[in-house]
Amino acid sequence: MSKERVTKILFSAKDKKAYFHTGSINTSAGDDASGEPMVYSAKKLGGGGTGKVFKIPAGVFPIPIAIKRYSDKILSENGAAIDSYLRSLIDFRKKLSDDTQRVIDNFTLWPQRLVYDYESGKTSGFTMQLIPDLFYTTIKIAGEEEKKESNLDFVLHGAGFRKKHGLPALTAKGRAKIVYDFLRVVSVLHSHDYVLGDLSPKNLLIAVDKSNQSKNRILFIDTDSYRKRGSIHPLQQLHTPDWIPPECQRASEELNKLTPNANPNQIARLKVDMFIQNQYTDVYKVCLAVIRLYHDGDHASIIMESESAVERLRRDIGDEFAHYVSRGLSENPDDRPAIGNLIACLSNSLHAKQKKVSN
Repeated sequence: MSKERVTKILFSAKDKKAYFHTGSINTSAGDDASGEPMVYSAKKLGGGGTGKVFKIPAGVFPIPIAIKRYSDKILSENGAAIDSYLRSLIDFRKKLSDDTQRVIDNFTLWPQRLVYDYESGKTSGFTMQLIPDLFYTTIKIAGEEEKKESNLDFVLHGAGFRKKHGLPALTAKGRAKIVYDFLRVVSVLHSHDYVLGDLSPKNLLIAVDKSNQSKNRILFIDTDSYRKRGSIHPLQQLHTPDWIPPECQRASEELNKLTPNANPNQIARLKVDMFIQNQYTDVYKVCLAVIRLYHDGDHASIIMESESAVERLRRDIGDEFAHYVSRGLSENPDDRPAIGNLIACLSNSLHAKQKKVSN
């Protein structure tokens, strides 16, 4: 019987639980009949600041899935809070209506069940769907083909980059489909009091259908960072550079102007304001993403405003929606429209445009 020190997933038929294990284990460890947990190899897919993601072949579950395991440091410092928070995310999905759950399942990689540490029995991660193949793009880097997640950055690249790498240019219909699904998902989450927080190109994937862009798809990843409005997430949530809302940017600038002898309460308040994330900041980032999608020119991934984008929105969708998106970038959070108003306006505008074309 061989022994090896690699990451494995053990599935116990007795308690219907999956476990992480990285110690020296027997790789031919029994089956249901023997009472021993079944052992499956875990292939690492990637990792980030909070943990690593693994692919598990069919067997533990009916289809191949992905599992995220948090880092040992995070688990030692915040394990109990992460356990509680993951349970709330999983319970939220289970309690949704069938239609709403389909939105969550089709457009997000939402945590679906807990995974435990084999030695301690404590929660160490969760299962989720694998990223479908259609959300990967093959591009050439230094003459070598490389498979990459097709995140928002790929869509925001200029025409030269897209042509060089064989990426299709977005059509008016393709842009509208992406924006509609984007707003729809955020609207569902906001209506259930969720805050997405760190919306950025890295955690929004986009699949552009080369033959029919009305079939373009989006996928929200890193959804374990979402939180209920008013709650505190177990892990600090930061804003991605170039996606920082004005109110947070102002707090950062004010903090940098203070002298070492400044009021400690003022310093503390500004440090909190620098990282504030709520539904107002979500709206700002959603509208910034829309502006960047509709920008006509280079450097779309870093522009903070764009007359060409507003003009294209007017032309492709309508004046009212362009106005709503512009309001979403307001310096004052109270002036920003709610996501529900944005999606309603978009739906009405697209319907009116379609009706006009039909007539």
